[in-house]
Amino acid sequence: PPVDAHRRLAVAKWPDAKPVVSTTKYIGGVPPVEVCYQHLVKGRWETQPCPSEMVGANAMCHVDLWKWDPSACPIKIKSSKDLQGLIRNRKVAFIGDSMVRNVYHAMNAIIDDTYIEDTSTEHKHANQNFPIVSSNSTIDYFWAPYVKDVATILEKFSPGEYKLIVVGAAAFDALNKKDIGAYLSGLNKLAGANTVSNLGAFTIWLQPTTIQDSRLPPFKLEYMNETSMELYRNTFLSSDLKDQISFTLNPKLVT
Repeated sequence: PPVDAHRRLAVAKWPDAKPVVSTTKYIGGVPPVEVCYQHLVKGRWETQPCPSEMVGANAMCHVDLWKWDPSACPIKIKSSKDLQGLIRNRKVAFIGDSMVRNVYHAMNAIIDDTYIEDTSTEHKHANQNFPIVSSNSTIDYFWAPYVKDVATILEKFSPGEYKLIVVGAAAFDALNKKDIGAYLSGLNKLAGANTVSNLGAFTIWLQPTTIQDSRLPPFKLEYMNETSMELYRNTFLSSDLKDQISFTLNPKLVT
């Protein structure tokens, strides 16, 4: 139970934001993504005290909430019921390294309050599966640390099998391959095969999240630092694959 409670607290909750101006000037009353970005990036992290019921029960208790001023971007987190409705009778796939796996676990925790992340060693670098009986949906995670692994997994999918695919890989290529040219070649090869386009899914490319160099061990600092990751982010943006991806998550705008 303490682990479950911590998992739920670790997922940032989106506070209700009431618009200060009317949104009726936008098509459908919804402001464009660019407007939301402008307001959201001006927010700040606000640390909350550890809940009294968790003091002494958890080895770590850290609660952060992202806050921003009321704006013309009325965004808030959807309820678990709403989210389950969105993926009802559908399959979702996450493909990539530990950064992608973290988002997989976070999504599961938001969709189902009873979800508990499996942190066992045998599941760290392995495929995982989360069936949601109430909505007849499935969320799968495929361990694919290198871009070539991503291609291998995608090639095994059937068109229409997955409605949403979240994918990303770069850190392992940077750390172990150390060849930005080969990384670009791998992305372009995947694009050339039209594998992503032929799947008929909404696809999201998760760029490497921001790296805190001061927290890296020496063997990672040389090749997996933030400067290196920015190079890999830009390499993806210059690749042919970028145009086949439905949406790219920019780590400068999300955390």
